[in-house]
Amino acid sequence: MRLAIIAILGACTQSAVAQDIFGRTPPPLQVTPPEIRGRGTPRTAAAPGIVAIAPDGVLSVVRPVDVPPGRDRAVGWARDDSRRLEPGKRGTMVLDDGQRLVGELLLSDDRAAWQPNWLEQRTIDPSSTRCIVLQGEDPPVAELEDVVHLRNGDHASGIVQSVGGSGIVVETGSGGSRSTATIPWDAVRAVAFVAPPKPRVGVRVWLDDGSVVDGMSIDWDGPSDVVLVGQRSPDAGKVRLEREWIVAAELVSGAIRPLSALIGESSIPDGEDAMRYAVAAPKSDRGTWAFDAAPLVMEGPVRVACASPGGPARLLANVRRPDRAARAGALTFIVRSGGAEVVRHRMATGDASFELRADLADAPFELVMLSDDGSIAGDCVELRRAVVVSAGRQP
Repeated sequence: MRLAIIAILGACTQSAVAQDIFGRTPPPLQVTPPEIRGRGTPRTAAAPGIVAIAPDGVLSVVRPVDVPPGRDRAVGWARDDSRRLEPGKRGTMVLDDGQRLVGELLLSDDRAAWQPNWLEQRTIDPSSTRCIVLQGEDPPVAELEDVVHLRNGDHASGIVQSVGGSGIVVETGSGGSRSTATIPWDAVRAVAFVAPPKPRVGVRVWLDDGSVVDGMSIDWDGPSDVVLVGQRSPDAGKVRLEREWIVAAELVSGAIRPLSALIGESSIPDGEDAMRYAVAAPKSDRGTWAFDAAPLVMEGPVRVACASPGGPARLLANVRRPDRAARAGALTFIVRSGGAEVVRHRMATGDASFELRADLADAPFELVMLSDDGSIAGDCVELRRAVVVSAGRQP
């Protein structure tokens, strides 16, 4: 049996009395102890089931003892559950193409590097890195200047000149007021770099530790193991993953998009003006989710305009109401596409959920939620794993 060993390494090169650029003594860097994830005995029968997504958006269930379909029959597949992917106490490096490499910061006297959980060690390149997060949530996107977020809540903005073992060298100001400062790593919570978004290529895999990793292709070695081939090129090596670590995979780039990426303005539906004083736009949950499709909360009555999917497509989602909302009242959920109503579903009092399947035209579409009983009580739904699949997209 193979063992998957995650080398969790860390170092702190600063003394306990080192001060930050504001003259304060920062807390020490917390170092995660090594962790070993072993396979143990074969457990193919206990491996999670997978839902495969065909190019036309039709879903099929893949048994734990079977190998999921490849690019010839599917644009993606996902574990049959819906939950946030947590990196735990580990840090995360986010690249300009959206990859999230959960792992650890490695420091030496003159060098800083990143050790992902599943991949080879890599240098920290500000030109291709969106941010590095050592603690807490992702920082806001850096637009005009690099931003170093400190553990004490302060931040320093400027141009990161270098990233080394002793800290981050930041240049601030301009002209005669220009200066540089070295911020020690043990004072840093996160650092956001100005790095324009870069298109992704190949396949993308979401893992249960919060990692989002790209490769050129995916090959199965029996029903329990998958091999991710090449990062950016076939010569970049192979990464072997166990089936239970994989939460989702997009086999054709751009074939599966989160609904949230297409959502536009929200308004009050005709005839529902007196129901609410203000319209509530859909709210997306934070964190990392399969297909980047965080749950969307809609409070009705509401009409949500959405951009065209760019071709025939299918909208997939599990529409669910909290228990209290389900007991409180009834609502009607509608999807309109290309001027036609393609879905109308009534959720009566007590109805908790339904599976949304809507065929979309190459045109803007809208989601509409109406009060079905003259009251806003119960008019609240959560769209889980809401994605738009490009219908007919050929792998």
